Amino acid sequence: MEKMRFESPDLTSENIEKIAALFPSVVTEKSHGGGGRIRSSRH
Repeated sequence: MEKMRFESPDLTSENIEKIAALFPSVVTEKSHGGGGRIRSSRH
């Protein structure tokens, strides 16, 4: 029996990627906090 995954797709990230493709000057990346994670940031 195959186990079901109860996770929804990350639609926000997908939409940000689509916006970045259409308007590259609107989306930038920057580090948040000391964890070294890089996240997209909107102007």
